[in-house]
Amino acid sequence: VVQFAGLSQLGQEGKLVLDAVEMETILRRPTVASDIERIGAFVGGKRVLVTGGAGSIGRTLVKRSLELGADAVLVADNSEFGIFQLSQYIDEKHHDRLKVRIVDVADRRQMTRVVTEFKPDILFHAAALKHVPLLEENWESAIQTNVFGTLVCAEVAARCGVAQFVMVSSDKAVDPTSVLGMTKRAAEQIVSALHGTPAGEPGGRRPATKFIAVRFGNVFGSNGSVATIFQAQIEAGGPVTITDRRMTRYFMTVAEAVDLVIMSAADAASRPAGQDYAVYMLDMGKPVPILEVAETMIRMAGKSPYTDIPIRFTGIRPGEKLHETLHGEDEELVELSIAKIFGLSTDVAQWSDVQAALAALQQSMKSQDKAASLTILADLDRTTKTRANAQHDAVPKTAGQAS
Repeated sequence: VVQFAGLSQLGQEGKLVLDAVEMETILRRPTVASDIERIGAFVGGKRVLVTGGAGSIGRTLVKRSLELGADAVLVADNSEFGIFQLSQYIDEKHHDRLKVRIVDVADRRQMTRVVTEFKPDILFHAAALKHVPLLEENWESAIQTNVFGTLVCAEVAARCGVAQFVMVSSDKAVDPTSVLGMTKRAAEQIVSALHGTPAGEPGGRRPATKFIAVRFGNVFGSNGSVATIFQAQIEAGGPVTITDRRMTRYFMTVAEAVDLVIMSAADAASRPAGQDYAVYMLDMGKPVPILEVAETMIRMAGKSPYTDIPIRFTGIRPGEKLHETLHGEDEELVELSIAKIFGLSTDVAQWSDVQAALAALQQSMKSQDKAASLTILADLDRTTKTRANAQHDAVPKTAGQAS
């Protein structure tokens, strides 16, 4: 009945309607129920800053924080139009607690002023460039925003005493093959290194701030995602374009992802230093074939795949993988007492290694040397894994201890 109710609306505006039942049809799993009491207790009464707050994930973080009773929410974003759209997206009753600033997250002076004036308790760092093919060409912008933007926001948060810094990461960071993946991996390493720097250590960067990253896959229906592209192509009568019939991806609704990001932050805040995790990973179920998503959406629009709406295969684009993974072979999943969230026991970069790599990266950026820049990011990843393996091998094994 719900499916037919959705289809009946197609005749009015000719647009595909995706409700909860239809989302479960596409994702092949039930949507994740939220622990409203716990995330409400974590966000309620807090001052929340969201970088990239005009983006798909960012604006949902903003809306959710307001709904959960945040004292005030500030959006830091460089998209004037995005911020304008955000004001239409947020209920008017919440507008008195919403503040916006048009800033570049990689501009240390701007971010310092914003954080100093607003004094947030929680900083959700969702600002990032994310489109794989675009970033292969625009690699400098990717590094500037995803790497140095993360560095600036994290260091400003530490120096200004923000209690919680939460970075939104991506499955593209696992064994990266693209510019996007390499920059998100570097961003994770920045956060992990700061997380592992003890408070009060000489030259340390963690006086009070708790740093975590939350890693997950594709968000269904976000700006530029396959869902929005397919929907537009279906409404136009096709063809629906897919890079490869074998391609799969992990999917989650934006509402699920945002609530689980907040839950990860709440869990981290409740754990003492040394017993928390630098990286959390969301359980997204099984990967879904992109072709199956397209065929399902075509049928939900009352059409027949291949007959009414053609499907065309265009070939894998630079940087893309056929299949993504949520964690590497050298990363250990740790079960928590929270549904759909894991802690990750993962390689942690030394802050000195991160600083050296970023200094070299700045020089290669000045020379506009793409190959050197990506080599520096790859070498940092290799250095981290080499050190982790050496430490693992150096630990004496006791009887019965797993290797």
